[in-house]
Amino acid sequence: EMVQRVVCFFGTSNALLGLTVVSVGASSPDVMSSVVAARRGLGDMAVSNALGSNIFNALCGLGIPWLLSTTVGVVVTISSRKGIFDTAVLLLVCTLLYGFSFLLNGFMLDKAVGIILFVVYCGFLAFQAISYLNGSIQR
Repeated sequence: EMVQRVVCFFGTSNALLGLTVVSVGASSPDVMSSVVAARRGLGDMAVSNALGSNIFNALCGLGIPWLLSTTVGVVVTISSRKGIFDTAVLLLVCTLLYGFSFLLNGFMLDKAVGIILFVVYCGFLAFQAISYLNGSIQR
């Protein structure tokens, strides 16, 4: 209900708000537990938590509702194929950057790698916002 009020107040859509605010709120607990683990010197656990929670969210958060919908006979349609393509490209780019940065840094995750991945994510958000404002992404 609060999200709907914010959407009405700013005159934006659920898609744009979901891309930013709701995703931050949903990921906050995972971020906090990763930060605590990293501060305790358990960097492997922090990275595993970040990757594992995102993989779980993607597979179960999308897969289970889709499975249940198709099981009861509801046809699932994708309204914006461009958004899915953009997200798949970002996932591929981040995976390659992550792998190459580990390979080049001797399998160490340092501040430079974190900054690179953060800049890629910010670029993706900017690209999505511009695409939305230009009308390339359906509202």
